[in-house]
Amino acid sequence: GDLRAAEAYAGALVSDAPATANSPYTALLKVLLRRAAAEEEGGGGTALTTCLELLARHGEHVDAQSILPHLPSGVSLSRVPASVLSAAVCRAGDMRRRASVVRALRRAEWVGVQSALADATSRRPVYVDGSETCT
Repeated sequence: GDLRAAEAYAGALVSDAPATANSPYTALLKVLLRRAAAEEEGGGGTALTTCLELLARHGEHVDAQSILPHLPSGVSLSRVPASVLSAAVCRAGDMRRRASVVRALRRAEWVGVQSALADATSRRPVYVDGSETCT
């Protein structure tokens, strides 16, 4: 009952944009995973099965990297849909590439600042006709 309503509501909110940590399905899965962890401590329950079924149905709308750390420790990754794992691996690669580009840009910026500083400190005042100019 409540899960179907929550799933329908998440479906109404979801857009064609890429999955993010703020996706309605991601939020719903985090709630279910918290329930699954509580049930695991209590000795059983169906929240984990429900969560994995929801992942299988709507994995393309879920940010796998924000979900996978919340899986209970006893859950085998073989139970997680392959499409979700594949998306997590691709996203991790994208994040590494972006971080590499940012590092390169920051290094280039630092080199530019160092060059400008060296240029500025190498200038000496020269007096021509009583006025000071830099060369």
